[in-house]
Amino acid sequence: MTDQYVYSSSGRYDLDGEENAMYLSKTVTGNETEMVPHYGAWTDYSTYTFSNIQVDNLLDLTDPNLRNLIGVDFDMLTKVTTNKDEMYEFTNVIASWARKKGYNGIIAPGAQGAKDYENVILFEQSYIDKVLSGKIAQPITK
Repeated sequence: MTDQYVYSSSGRYDLDGEENAMYLSKTVTGNETEMVPHYGAWTDYSTYTFSNIQVDNLLDLTDPNLRNLIGVDFDMLTKVTTNKDEMYEFTNVIASWARKKGYNGIIAPGAQGAKDYENVILFEQSYIDKVLSGKIAQPITK
């Protein structure tokens, strides 16, 4: 997480003027799929896994019934274009709404590669600190 006044990535669920969100993947392959197209070789990064993490109050955008209820489909959430405003048109609105409603984060379909993985996006550093308190990060062997 970074200070939003110093770094603001303006991602799918990461908004200008808000505390930057922390993006996690539910699987190692999902994490690799997210990292490699944007940040270089997978082996260039130290990556870790945590076990027995409990999070709550997440808006689950992987649920097709919820997507139907709020009027978005899978393709709207995973759109990939060269225009960030177009690509994040729906996801930024959803993230802003979720933050205002007090959600701790979002579970979202991955948008890179085969789009067959899920990400967890957590909004607040204080919540992340609480969730990870006493947990030990285990390095992922590559």
